[in-house]
Amino acid sequence: MNRNSRSGRASSGDTNPILIIAFILITVVLGIICFFITELFYNAAVGNMWRPLAIGLYFLIFGIIYFVAFFLISIFSGSLNSGGGRGRSSASAKTASRTSQRRRTQTNRVTPRSSGRGGRGGRGGSSSSDLMVPILITAGVAVAFFGISLLFEFLYELGKEKSIESSSYIFVIDDSGSMATTDPQNKRVRAIHDIMEDSDREYAVYSFTSVLTQLKDMSTYSPNDHFEFSSWGNTDIIGALSGVLDDLESGRLDGGDNPRILLLSDGQSSEFGKSKIVERCRDEGVSISTVSFPDSNHLLRYLAEKTGGIYIDSSDTVKLYEIMEEAVTYSTARDLLSSRFVSQDDGVYAFLRILFLVILGVVWSGFKFFISSNTESGIPSLVIFIVSAVLCIIAAVFMEVSSQAYSSITPRFLFVLLWALSLGQLVIQTARRRRRTGGSSLS
Repeated sequence: MNRNSRSGRASSGDTNPILIIAFILITVVLGIICFFITELFYNAAVGNMWRPLAIGLYFLIFGIIYFVAFFLISIFSGSLNSGGGRGRSSASAKTASRTSQRRRTQTNRVTPRSSGRGGRGGRGGSSSSDLMVPILITAGVAVAFFGISLLFEFLYELGKEKSIESSSYIFVIDDSGSMATTDPQNKRVRAIHDIMEDSDREYAVYSFTSVLTQLKDMSTYSPNDHFEFSSWGNTDIIGALSGVLDDLESGRLDGGDNPRILLLSDGQSSEFGKSKIVERCRDEGVSISTVSFPDSNHLLRYLAEKTGGIYIDSSDTVKLYEIMEEAVTYSTARDLLSSRFVSQDDGVYAFLRILFLVILGVVWSGFKFFISSNTESGIPSLVIFIVSAVLCIIAAVFMEVSSQAYSSITPRFLFVLLWALSLGQLVIQTARRRRRTGGSSLS
């Protein structure tokens, strides 16, 4: 009677809602950690190094974070097998459902010998020799994974048209009261002159507070160009961009086929209507590069990323000229992990992005299949591979759709989250193994 009751509790433990909660929490936490670390790297590296190398390192960093977490949990839980453990794990998984009570008894009998092999007593730990093979294989596959992602990014950038060059520049400069403190010497005026005196493009200048004011109409540069900023009022970024787009759409301002807006601001603003601004920019072929002083500005980052520009923030105006020049002359390029802005063959690039990310996802899933084979798994490695591969395919399609949409969600966030899911599977399979063997939480 007691045996049946214990067996019933063990069986019900396999579907314990706590395990599902643990799965979700571990997935979300790992995904968020991976996203923020890789996002910091992406924003720092893209534009400052060879782009295929940056994308390859992006995937390599993600893999390192994932597998460090994987091995830490495996070591702590004792679920990592030695070289011969894979066969025992597989056999145990096949027979546990039919003879769970007998297997539990057999496990208790072989515990002393097993403990002696592990060198860690009843804690089920793994010796350094147990870890060496999976660690070496992990390192080798990680390097291969880096090389594949680098190659795919290189191939994705091939083609006649890599980017869209700007036909003109439109400076939209914050002139609110706070700019009197941020830029008391009006360095932004000198910066515009320094940028344009060596450029043959036409340009226009606007200032904005809660209202938009045009300071210079579209024309080529002249040393006599004069515009002033008075620094007063509040900040309305969306209203300013809407006014500039009104001028472009009406023909009152002729910026050519692909005008580049450079928007500089030191303040926060309402984000209401930002998706509409992005939609209008794409319809008109307008890109927006943004410069934020002094703190990170989510709205400015969103506008730049969704329209093919670049976002830069800085703590001071000491190098304002260099910052503004980089922002306004930035050449839009395509990569596997961000919005794409091309005027031809867009369908081809959409197909290639999905194809390359699906292949990377299958390789990633195969990598997880192999290392999960080295754990005492309550979930078959093949199931982990299939689930992971399906999630990676969904992530590839999502990356393409969301990066080309007007959504404010960074497409890389859910992409990374979907790729990270199988660590939660490891937590569940470890907990299930413990319940079947009757071990404690640290056994």
